[in-house]
Amino acid sequence: AHAYKTERLSGKSLDVISGGASSSLPLLLEGRLPAGINNLRVGEAILQGGVETFRDVPWAELEPDACRLTSDIIEVKLKPSRPIGQSGYDAFGNQPVFPDEGDRLRAIANIGREDVLVEGLTPIARGIRVLGASSDHLLLDVADADPPLAVGDRVAFRMSYGAMLLAMTSEYVEKAPMHDVEDFSGRKMVSISAEPG
Repeated sequence: AHAYKTERLSGKSLDVISGGASSSLPLLLEGRLPAGINNLRVGEAILQGGVETFRDVPWAELEPDACRLTSDIIEVKLKPSRPIGQSGYDAFGNQPVFPDEGDRLRAIANIGREDVLVEGLTPIARGIRVLGASSDHLLLDVADADPPLAVGDRVAFRMSYGAMLLAMTSEYVEKAPMHDVEDFSGRKMVSISAEPG
């Protein structure tokens, strides 16, 4: 309705009428989009397979892993799983809670909350857990990582839409198309890398 009113008032036709997002894909596929709409903003569906929009995988053809975040490991040490003493508050007003799992192998990666939504990261390799982050470092439990991680290794993550949004807009995160890199299934990948600043 707004597009037609704009065309009528301006006396010009609009070349592009954007009328939806990833959530409009079912209407498109069923032929039920309102007349005149010729553009949809479908970033999440294209970049992540529509999982967050639809809470399931509606179309196998959509790629859930078109973008990945990779980060360098800058420290690996055996540490108590529960800090000694009383936990304080972090820079974001949260008081972290650490369950006592005994001594565990921990790793620190060179990315943090300033660059990515930490809660939206899922390690791709098995045996790695995201424990938390400061503004510029990510704390990982790597005791069960196979193969074991060492300083200088890179760790890769799947990202939620929120994590990808922050990573893509961070000036400290390098965005690099990886046209010559294929994942295990032979699909071409895009890498989003955390580079030390």
